[in-house]
Amino acid sequence: MGKEKESSSNSAPQLPDHLVMEVLNRVPAALLVKNFRIICKSWLHHMSTADFIMRNFFRSKQELLIQDPVTDDPSRFTTKSLEMDEKELGFNINYDYTPPTPLSMFHYFCIPKHWSGFRPTTGRISCSYNGVLLINTALEDGWLYLINFLTKSIVILPRCPSNCPHEACGSALGFDPRTKQYKVVHIYAAGFGVEIFSLADNAWKVLPGPFPEDCQLDARPHHAPKFCWDDPVLIDGRYMHWYVESDRFLISMDVSDEQLVRTDLPNYGIGMDKDAYVLLDLGGQLSCIVNVSDTRIDVWISKGFRKQEWIKKHSILDEEVNYINLKAQPSMSKLIALAALRNGQVIMFKQKQEKAFVYLYEIKSRQMKQLKMPMKNGQRFVLHRNSLMSLKTDHLILNRT
Repeated sequence: MGKEKESSSNSAPQLPDHLVMEVLNRVPAALLVKNFRIICKSWLHHMSTADFIMRNFFRSKQELLIQDPVTDDPSRFTTKSLEMDEKELGFNINYDYTPPTPLSMFHYFCIPKHWSGFRPTTGRISCSYNGVLLINTALEDGWLYLINFLTKSIVILPRCPSNCPHEACGSALGFDPRTKQYKVVHIYAAGFGVEIFSLADNAWKVLPGPFPEDCQLDARPHHAPKFCWDDPVLIDGRYMHWYVESDRFLISMDVSDEQLVRTDLPNYGIGMDKDAYVLLDLGGQLSCIVNVSDTRIDVWISKGFRKQEWIKKHSILDEEVNYINLKAQPSMSKLIALAALRNGQVIMFKQKQEKAFVYLYEIKSRQMKQLKMPMKNGQRFVLHRNSLMSLKTDHLILNRT
Protein backbone atom coordinates (compact mmCIF):
# COMPACT_ATOMS: atom_id res chain seq x y z
CA MET A 1 0.00 0.00 0.00
CA GLY A 2 2.78 2.41 0.90
CA LYS A 3 4.52 1.89 -2.43
CA GLU A 4 1.28 2.38 -4.32
CA LYS A 5 0.62 5.66 -2.52
CA GLU A 6 4.19 6.82 -3.13
CA SER A 7 3.92 5.93 -6.82
CA SER A 8 0.56 7.69 -7.07
CA SER A 9 1.84 10.85 -5.42
CA ASN A 10 4.87 11.07 -7.73
CA SER A 11 2.95 10.51 -10.99
CA ALA A 12 2.28 13.48 -13.26
CA PRO A 13 -1.21 14.99 -13.02
CA GLN A 14 -3.59 14.04 -15.80
CA LEU A 15 -4.89 17.04 -17.76
CA PRO A 16 -8.36 16.99 -19.30
CA ASP A 17 -8.35 16.24 -23.03
CA HIS A 18 -9.53 19.74 -23.98
CA LEU A 19 -6.57 21.33 -22.12
CA VAL A 20 -4.12 18.93 -23.77
CA MET A 21 -5.53 19.85 -27.18
CA GLU A 22 -5.36 23.56 -26.35
CA VAL A 23 -1.64 23.19 -25.58
CA LEU A 24 -1.00 21.09 -28.70
CA ASN A 25 -2.93 23.59 -30.80
CA ARG A 26 -0.13 26.09 -30.17
CA VAL A 27 2.57 23.73 -31.44
CA PRO A 28 3.76 24.36 -35.04
CA ALA A 29 2.17 21.97 -37.53
CA ALA A 30 5.54 20.58 -38.64
CA LEU A 31 6.36 19.48 -35.08
CA LEU A 32 2.89 18.02 -34.60
CA VAL A 33 3.36 15.79 -37.64
CA LYS A 34 6.89 14.80 -36.70
CA ASN A 35 6.58 14.24 -32.94
CA PHE A 36 3.01 14.28 -31.64
CA ARG A 37 0.50 12.68 -34.02
CA ILE A 38 2.18 9.29 -33.61
CA ILE A 39 1.87 9.19 -29.80
CA CYS A 40 -1.65 7.76 -29.60
CA LYS A 41 -4.79 7.29 -31.68
CA SER A 42 -6.74 9.74 -29.53
CA TRP A 43 -4.30 12.58 -30.26
CA LEU A 44 -4.27 11.72 -33.95
CA HIS A 45 -8.08 11.79 -34.01
CA HIS A 46 -8.29 15.21 -32.29
CA MET A 47 -5.58 16.69 -34.51
CA SER A 48 -7.49 15.54 -37.59
CA THR A 49 -10.67 17.46 -36.74
CA ALA A 50 -11.56 20.53 -38.78
CA ASP A 51 -11.69 22.73 -35.66
CA PHE A 52 -8.17 21.76 -34.53
CA ILE A 53 -6.72 22.16 -38.03
CA MET A 54 -8.30 25.60 -38.45
CA ARG A 55 -7.18 26.99 -35.08
CA ASN A 56 -3.67 25.61 -35.48
CA PHE A 57 -3.43 27.14 -38.96
CA PHE A 58 -4.44 30.62 -37.82
CA ARG A 59 -1.75 30.50 -35.14
CA SER A 60 0.95 29.39 -37.57
CA LYS A 61 3.77 31.73 -38.52
CA GLN A 62 4.25 33.02 -42.02
CA GLU A 63 7.29 31.76 -43.87
CA LEU A 64 9.07 32.91 -46.99
CA LEU A 65 9.85 30.05 -49.36
CA ILE A 66 12.86 30.73 -51.59
CA GLN A 67 13.19 28.59 -54.71
CA ASP A 68 16.59 28.25 -56.37
CA PRO A 69 16.66 26.81 -59.91
CA VAL A 70 18.74 23.70 -60.41
CA THR A 71 21.81 24.53 -62.51
CA ASP A 72 21.31 21.88 -65.19
CA ASP A 73 17.48 22.11 -65.20
CA PRO A 74 15.98 25.58 -64.60
CA SER A 75 12.47 24.08 -64.51
CA ARG A 76 13.36 22.29 -61.25
CA PHE A 77 13.95 24.04 -57.91
CA THR A 78 15.33 23.39 -54.47
CA THR A 79 13.34 25.18 -51.78
CA LYS A 80 14.30 26.66 -48.42
CA SER A 81 12.16 28.38 -45.83
CA LEU A 82 13.00 31.63 -44.06
CA GLU A 83 11.14 32.88 -41.02
CA MET A 84 11.00 36.59 -40.26
CA ASP A 85 12.74 37.57 -37.02
CA GLU A 86 10.09 38.82 -34.59
CA LYS A 87 12.20 41.75 -33.35
CA GLU A 88 14.94 42.51 -35.84
CA LEU A 89 14.84 43.21 -39.57
CA GLY A 90 16.15 39.86 -40.71
CA PHE A 91 15.44 36.18 -41.32
CA ASN A 92 16.18 32.87 -39.68
CA ILE A 93 16.64 29.77 -41.82
CA ASN A 94 14.45 27.32 -39.97
CA TYR A 95 14.74 24.17 -42.12
CA ASP A 96 15.29 22.79 -45.59
CA TYR A 97 11.70 22.90 -46.80
CA THR A 98 11.87 20.45 -49.68
CA PRO A 99 11.27 16.96 -48.22
CA PRO A 100 11.97 13.68 -49.97
CA THR A 101 9.58 13.37 -52.90
CA PRO A 102 6.54 11.22 -51.92
CA LEU A 103 6.86 7.71 -53.32
CA SER A 104 3.68 8.23 -55.33
CA MET A 105 5.53 10.91 -57.31
CA PHE A 106 8.47 8.77 -58.43
CA HIS A 107 6.36 7.27 -61.20
CA TYR A 108 6.05 10.73 -62.76
CA PHE A 109 9.76 11.48 -62.51
CA CYS A 110 10.87 8.02 -63.67
CA ILE A 111 13.44 7.97 -60.85
CA PRO A 112 14.32 4.80 -58.90
CA LYS A 113 12.69 4.98 -55.48
CA HIS A 114 15.92 4.34 -53.59
CA TRP A 115 18.39 6.19 -55.79
CA SER A 116 20.79 7.72 -53.25
CA GLY A 117 21.96 10.38 -55.70
CA PHE A 118 18.51 11.98 -55.98
CA ARG A 119 18.45 15.58 -54.74
CA PRO A 120 14.95 16.61 -53.57
CA THR A 121 13.50 19.20 -55.92
CA THR A 122 10.10 20.42 -57.02
CA GLY A 123 8.66 22.25 -59.97
CA ARG A 124 7.83 25.96 -59.79
CA ILE A 125 5.57 26.88 -56.87
CA SER A 126 2.79 29.03 -58.31
CA CYS A 127 0.74 29.58 -55.18
CA SER A 128 0.38 28.77 -51.50
CA TYR A 129 -3.03 28.74 -49.83
CA ASN A 130 -4.12 27.15 -46.56
CA GLY A 131 -0.86 25.23 -46.33
CA VAL A 132 -1.29 23.68 -49.78
CA LEU A 133 1.13 24.43 -52.61
CA LEU A 134 0.16 24.58 -56.29
CA ILE A 135 3.19 23.43 -58.29
CA ASN A 136 3.67 23.29 -62.02
CA THR A 137 6.13 20.96 -63.67
CA ALA A 138 7.48 21.94 -67.07
CA LEU A 139 8.19 18.44 -68.31
CA GLU A 140 7.45 17.07 -71.75
CA ASP A 141 3.98 16.26 -70.41
CA GLY A 142 3.64 19.41 -68.28
CA TRP A 143 1.14 19.15 -65.45
CA LEU A 144 -0.06 20.80 -62.25
CA TYR A 145 -0.39 19.27 -58.81
CA LEU A 146 -1.49 20.31 -55.32
CA ILE A 147 0.47 19.10 -52.34
CA ASN A 148 0.73 19.54 -48.60
CA PHE A 149 4.22 18.31 -47.78
CA LEU A 150 3.43 17.91 -44.09
CA THR A 151 0.42 15.62 -44.48
CA LYS A 152 1.79 14.07 -47.72
CA SER A 153 -1.58 14.81 -49.29
CA ILE A 154 -1.41 15.23 -53.05
CA VAL A 155 -3.82 15.78 -55.94
CA ILE A 156 -2.49 15.56 -59.49
CA LEU A 157 -4.68 17.53 -61.87
CA PRO A 158 -5.69 16.15 -65.28
CA ARG A 159 -4.01 17.80 -68.25
CA CYS A 160 -5.50 21.22 -68.84
CA PRO A 161 -7.54 21.66 -72.07
CA SER A 162 -4.91 23.92 -73.64
CA ASN A 163 -2.20 21.25 -73.20
CA CYS A 164 -0.04 23.99 -71.74
CA PRO A 165 3.59 22.90 -71.16
CA HIS A 166 3.63 25.12 -68.02
CA GLU A 167 6.74 27.01 -69.02
CA ALA A 168 5.17 30.48 -69.32
CA CYS A 169 1.73 30.64 -67.76
CA GLY A 170 -0.08 31.81 -64.64
CA SER A 171 -2.05 29.76 -62.12
CA ALA A 172 -3.34 29.91 -58.55
CA LEU A 173 -5.46 27.97 -56.07
CA GLY A 174 -8.57 29.82 -54.87
CA PHE A 175 -11.57 29.14 -52.67
CA ASP A 176 -15.22 29.86 -53.45
CA PRO A 177 -16.96 30.70 -50.13
CA ARG A 178 -20.40 30.38 -51.72
CA THR A 179 -20.04 26.78 -52.88
CA LYS A 180 -17.29 25.82 -50.40
CA GLN A 181 -15.19 24.58 -53.30
CA TYR A 182 -11.52 24.91 -54.15
CA LYS A 183 -10.63 25.89 -57.70
CA VAL A 184 -7.42 26.13 -59.70
CA VAL A 185 -7.41 29.00 -62.19
CA HIS A 186 -4.95 28.75 -65.07
CA ILE A 187 -4.27 31.09 -67.98
CA TYR A 188 -1.86 30.29 -70.79
CA ALA A 189 -2.93 32.50 -73.69
CA ALA A 190 -5.57 35.21 -73.45
CA GLY A 191 -7.09 34.25 -76.78
CA PHE A 192 -7.52 30.64 -75.68
CA GLY A 193 -9.35 31.62 -72.51
CA VAL A 194 -9.17 30.98 -68.78
CA GLU A 195 -9.16 27.38 -67.58
CA ILE A 196 -10.76 26.58 -64.22
CA PHE A 197 -10.44 23.24 -62.45
CA SER A 198 -12.92 22.38 -59.70
CA LEU A 199 -11.61 19.93 -57.12
CA ALA A 200 -15.18 18.95 -56.23
CA ASP A 201 -16.11 18.12 -59.84
CA ASN A 202 -12.62 16.88 -60.81
CA ALA A 203 -13.01 18.60 -64.18
CA TRP A 204 -11.75 21.55 -66.20
CA LYS A 205 -13.86 24.15 -67.97
CA VAL A 206 -12.83 26.97 -70.29
CA LEU A 207 -14.12 30.55 -70.07
CA PRO A 208 -13.51 33.48 -72.44
CA GLY A 209 -10.23 35.30 -71.88
CA PRO A 210 -9.79 39.05 -71.35
CA PHE A 211 -8.51 39.65 -74.88
CA PRO A 212 -10.21 37.42 -77.50
CA GLU A 213 -8.26 36.26 -80.55
CA ASP A 214 -10.20 38.65 -82.79
CA CYS A 215 -9.39 41.56 -80.46
CA GLN A 216 -7.42 44.30 -82.21
CA LEU A 217 -3.77 44.16 -81.20
CA ASP A 218 -3.73 47.85 -80.35
CA ALA A 219 -6.57 47.19 -77.88
CA ARG A 220 -4.28 44.99 -75.84
CA PRO A 221 -1.94 46.57 -73.29
CA HIS A 222 0.93 44.23 -74.18
CA HIS A 223 2.71 42.91 -77.26
CA ALA A 224 0.74 39.69 -77.73
CA PRO A 225 3.45 37.39 -79.20
CA LYS A 226 6.00 38.33 -76.51
CA PHE A 227 3.80 38.66 -73.43
CA CYS A 228 3.79 35.77 -70.94
CA TRP A 229 1.16 35.47 -68.23
CA ASP A 230 2.47 35.07 -64.71
CA ASP A 231 0.90 33.84 -61.50
CA PRO A 232 -1.76 36.23 -60.14
CA VAL A 233 -1.68 37.97 -56.77
CA LEU A 234 -4.14 36.08 -54.56
CA ILE A 235 -6.10 38.10 -51.98
CA ASP A 236 -8.12 36.40 -49.24
CA GLY A 237 -8.02 33.16 -51.22
CA ARG A 238 -10.79 34.46 -53.47
CA TYR A 239 -9.65 37.43 -55.54
CA MET A 240 -6.98 37.07 -58.22
CA HIS A 241 -5.18 39.95 -59.94
CA TRP A 242 -2.91 39.73 -62.99
CA TYR A 243 -0.31 42.20 -64.22
CA VAL A 244 -0.80 42.65 -67.99
CA GLU A 245 1.87 45.23 -68.88
CA SER A 246 -0.66 48.05 -68.77
CA ASP A 247 -0.13 51.58 -67.48
CA ARG A 248 -3.90 51.92 -66.90
CA PHE A 249 -5.37 48.68 -65.52
CA LEU A 250 -4.87 45.10 -64.38
CA ILE A 251 -7.08 42.03 -64.90
CA SER A 252 -8.97 40.64 -61.90
CA MET A 253 -11.26 37.73 -61.04
CA ASP A 254 -13.53 36.72 -58.18
CA VAL A 255 -13.38 32.91 -58.21
CA SER A 256 -17.00 32.83 -57.04
CA ASP A 257 -18.46 34.41 -60.19
CA GLU A 258 -15.55 33.39 -62.47
CA GLN A 259 -15.69 36.61 -64.49
CA LEU A 260 -12.64 38.58 -65.61
CA VAL A 261 -12.85 42.33 -65.04
CA ARG A 262 -10.55 45.30 -65.47
CA THR A 263 -9.34 47.04 -62.32
CA ASP A 264 -8.06 50.59 -62.77
CA LEU A 265 -4.62 51.37 -61.40
CA PRO A 266 -4.20 54.15 -58.79
CA ASN A 267 -5.09 57.55 -60.28
CA TYR A 268 -6.19 55.62 -63.39
CA GLY A 269 -2.52 55.08 -64.12
CA ILE A 270 -1.87 58.78 -64.76
CA GLY A 271 1.87 59.34 -64.72
CA MET A 272 2.62 55.64 -64.18
CA ASP A 273 5.09 53.59 -66.15
CA LYS A 274 3.94 50.03 -66.91
CA ASP A 275 7.42 48.78 -65.90
CA ALA A 276 7.55 50.77 -62.66
CA TYR A 277 5.02 49.09 -60.39
CA VAL A 278 4.46 45.72 -58.71
CA LEU A 279 1.31 44.10 -57.32
CA LEU A 280 1.54 42.51 -53.86
CA ASP A 281 -0.57 41.07 -51.08
CA LEU A 282 0.03 43.59 -48.29
CA GLY A 283 -1.48 42.17 -45.12
CA GLY A 284 -4.47 40.70 -46.94
CA GLN A 285 -5.06 43.72 -49.20
CA LEU A 286 -4.13 44.27 -52.83
CA SER A 287 -1.24 46.72 -53.00
CA CYS A 288 0.41 48.55 -55.88
CA ILE A 289 4.03 49.46 -55.14
CA VAL A 290 5.02 52.28 -57.51
CA ASN A 291 8.56 53.47 -58.25
CA VAL A 292 7.83 57.19 -58.64
CA SER A 293 11.38 58.52 -58.91
CA ASP A 294 14.96 57.94 -57.78
CA THR A 295 14.00 59.21 -54.33
CA ARG A 296 10.41 58.00 -53.82
CA ILE A 297 8.26 54.85 -53.79
CA ASP A 298 4.49 55.02 -53.18
CA VAL A 299 2.50 52.22 -51.55
CA TRP A 300 -1.15 52.13 -52.65
CA ILE A 301 -3.91 49.92 -51.20
CA SER A 302 -7.08 48.87 -53.01
CA LYS A 303 -10.32 49.62 -51.15
CA GLY A 304 -11.83 46.35 -52.34
CA PHE A 305 -12.73 44.22 -55.32
CA ARG A 306 -14.70 46.09 -58.03
CA LYS A 307 -14.58 49.37 -56.07
CA GLN A 308 -12.00 50.89 -58.45
CA GLU A 309 -10.64 53.02 -55.60
CA TRP A 310 -7.19 53.18 -54.07
CA ILE A 311 -5.71 54.97 -51.07
CA LYS A 312 -2.06 55.89 -50.62
CA LYS A 313 -0.94 54.03 -47.50
CA HIS A 314 2.66 55.16 -47.39
CA SER A 315 5.47 56.88 -49.27
CA ILE A 316 9.07 55.72 -48.95
CA LEU A 317 11.07 58.95 -49.21
CA ASP A 318 14.82 58.76 -49.56
CA GLU A 319 15.49 61.64 -47.16
CA GLU A 320 13.31 60.05 -44.43
CA VAL A 321 14.66 56.49 -44.59
CA ASN A 322 16.95 55.24 -41.81
CA TYR A 323 19.43 53.06 -43.71
CA ILE A 324 21.10 50.12 -41.92
CA ASN A 325 24.08 48.00 -43.04
CA LEU A 326 24.26 49.62 -46.47
CA LYS A 327 27.37 49.41 -48.63
CA ALA A 328 25.78 51.82 -51.07
CA GLN A 329 22.48 53.67 -50.91
CA PRO A 330 20.05 52.23 -53.49
CA SER A 331 18.09 54.29 -55.98
CA MET A 332 14.35 54.05 -55.29
CA SER A 333 13.65 53.70 -59.00
CA LYS A 334 15.75 50.54 -59.15
CA LEU A 335 14.13 48.65 -56.27
CA ILE A 336 11.59 45.90 -57.05
CA ALA A 337 9.11 44.83 -54.38
CA LEU A 338 9.18 41.04 -53.84
CA ALA A 339 6.92 40.34 -50.86
CA ALA A 340 5.22 41.85 -47.82
CA LEU A 341 5.91 40.33 -44.39
CA ARG A 342 4.74 40.79 -40.78
CA ASN A 343 1.15 41.29 -41.87
CA GLY A 344 2.14 43.98 -44.36
CA GLN A 345 4.39 45.97 -42.07
CA VAL A 346 7.64 44.98 -43.80
CA ILE A 347 8.29 45.08 -47.54
CA MET A 348 11.07 43.06 -49.16
CA PHE A 349 12.88 44.61 -52.15
CA LYS A 350 15.63 43.63 -54.56
CA GLN A 351 17.70 45.69 -56.97
CA LYS A 352 17.13 45.76 -60.72
CA GLN A 353 20.46 44.23 -61.65
CA GLU A 354 22.01 40.83 -62.21
CA LYS A 355 23.84 40.50 -58.88
CA ALA A 356 21.16 42.11 -56.76
CA PHE A 357 21.04 42.73 -53.02
CA VAL A 358 17.95 42.19 -50.89
CA TYR A 359 16.50 44.93 -48.66
CA LEU A 360 13.88 44.92 -45.91
CA TYR A 361 11.89 48.10 -45.26
CA GLU A 362 9.77 48.53 -42.13
CA ILE A 363 6.90 50.97 -42.70
CA LYS A 364 6.44 52.10 -39.08
CA SER A 365 10.10 52.85 -38.26
CA ARG A 366 11.08 53.76 -41.85
CA GLN A 367 14.15 51.58 -41.49
CA MET A 368 15.71 49.92 -44.53
CA LYS A 369 18.27 47.16 -44.04
CA GLN A 370 20.46 45.48 -46.62
CA LEU A 371 20.70 41.73 -46.07
CA LYS A 372 23.76 39.58 -46.62
CA MET A 373 21.72 37.54 -49.06
CA PRO A 374 22.51 38.32 -52.69
CA MET A 375 19.84 37.38 -55.21
CA LYS A 376 20.41 34.67 -57.80
CA ASN A 377 19.04 34.59 -61.32
CA GLY A 378 15.75 32.73 -61.52
CA GLN A 379 15.03 32.81 -57.79
CA ARG A 380 11.37 32.83 -56.74
CA PHE A 381 9.72 33.93 -53.48
CA VAL A 382 6.43 32.54 -52.12
CA LEU A 383 4.73 33.37 -48.81
CA HIS A 384 3.54 30.23 -47.04
CA ARG A 385 1.99 28.99 -43.80
CA ASN A 386 1.98 25.33 -42.79
CA SER A 387 -1.24 23.50 -42.04
CA LEU A 388 -2.47 19.99 -41.24
CA MET A 389 -5.01 20.13 -44.05
CA SER A 390 -5.44 17.00 -46.13
CA LEU A 391 -6.75 17.22 -49.66
CA LYS A 392 -8.41 13.84 -49.20
CA THR A 393 -10.73 14.95 -46.39
CA ASP A 394 -13.44 17.54 -45.85
CA HIS A 395 -11.09 19.64 -43.73
CA LEU A 396 -10.45 22.08 -46.57
CA ILE A 397 -12.39 25.07 -45.34
CA LEU A 398 -9.77 27.21 -43.63
CA ASN A 399 -10.73 30.48 -45.32
CA ARG A 400 -10.87 33.61 -43.17
CA THR A 401 -14.14 34.94 -44.57
